[in-house]
This record gives sequence, C-alpha cells and structure tokens, in this order.
Amino acid sequence: MTFDSRSMLKGAMCIASAVTLAGLSAPLAYADNDDPQFQAPSTSETGTISSRSIDIQALPSDRCTALSNGDLCVIIVQGSSGSSYKNIRVGYTKYSGSQIHAYQGYSANGAEVTGPYFYLSAGSYRTDTWNNRYLPGCPGIVGFLYADGQGRFQTPAAPSC
Repeated sequence: MTFDSRSMLKGAMCIASAVTLAGLSAPLAYADNDDPQFQAPSTSETGTISSRSIDIQALPSDRCTALSNGDLCVIIVQGSSGSSYKNIRVGYTKYSGSQIHAYQGYSANGAEVTGPYFYLSAGSYRTDTWNNRYLPGCPGIVGFLYADGQGRFQTPAAPSC
C-alpha cells in the first residue's frame, strides 16, 4: 500500500482537529470528493490573463484582495431560482511568482464550500462558479483561495443583497 502526502495529512486530521502552521492555528480543509464541504462548482474556467472575461479593476473594491502575486475576488450575482438564490464566482488572477497547487471556495452563513484542486502559473487565472446556491438573509460572502504551502487567503465579506 502506498500513501501520498495528502492521504497522510487527511489521516492526521482525524487525530488532531487543528495544526499550527507558520505560527498560525487553522483547521485543516480539503477539497476533494471525500470531504463533506466539497461541492463541485457548476463551472470552472482557467486561462491566460489576456483572455479572461472579467475585468477585476471594474469590480467594487470590497470584493477583491490584492495579494503579493495576484488578485483574489468574489462576485455575487442573482440566481435564477428566486431572491434567496445566488450565483457565486471566486476567481484568482496570478500575475507573478511560482506555480501554485490550490483550491478555491466561499463561506456564507457559517458554512464553507470548497472546489477541486488545480495548478496555476503566472500569467493565468482561475474562476470557479457555484450557481443557484440557497443563501437566505443576505449574508456576507467571503471568497477564499487555499494554496498548498502558503495557507489561506480571503476576500472581504461581500454583501449578497
């Protein structure tokens, strides 16, 4: 039987609910089909910066976070199933730096949803969109990116109404 580092980390999660990494305590999160918070995005898109369909400079400033090698944004659009349903898009544009192995997700109303792992190189972007998510009460929605070896980065809480 062989073990990869991700399997070993998942086993460690059963023993301890949190780890200290780089001086910060944070619960472990995983973006795979075995994780109850994993919900595959309705759509995902990866491409070069010049081909992206969203101009992040046109977004309200409360929806993006400038990171050292790129920009992380969350976009909320009215869903098609009623006022409590939202389409949530989380996107990271990587301008520089080394390739990352990461996943994106969002949190709202105390719940967290993660998408699948992906690799992203400088000069590229990745967006994950979850359509028609039921979010009653106009919660603030936080988009996040978890990059292996670097940790979690997130946007400010964006209003959903």
